[in-house]
Amino acid sequence: MILAQAEGVVQDKHKRQLFSRKASSNLKEVLASLPDDDTRRIFMAAFYADIPLTRNTDLLPAGFDGLNRHAVLHGTDPNYGTEVNSLRAVSILNLASFLVVEEEDNAAA
Repeated sequence: MILAQAEGVVQDKHKRQLFSRKASSNLKEVLASLPDDDTRRIFMAAFYADIPLTRNTDLLPAGFDGLNRHAVLHGTDPNYGTEVNSLRAVSILNLASFLVVEEEDNAAA
């Protein structure tokens, strides 16, 4: 559920999807509007790299025990509930919140 919360934070603020690869619905346009050295742009770019979190489940190696958004949210990984994956999910929620909170702080200044 924490991954869904991370997506919700971004959806509420930007009407975009945190994990989407589609240009019309992902955050790439939002990130491109930030300065090159902005830490939010740097950290959020990871969501659009080929990493296990966002990789197509068909491309994950046999015995994969990491965190994959699609496998968790669609119920195809019943064994994701480990301490390490929980910490990963909390970190992702924190990162999504950081993106939104920093923007709101900058707008208020």
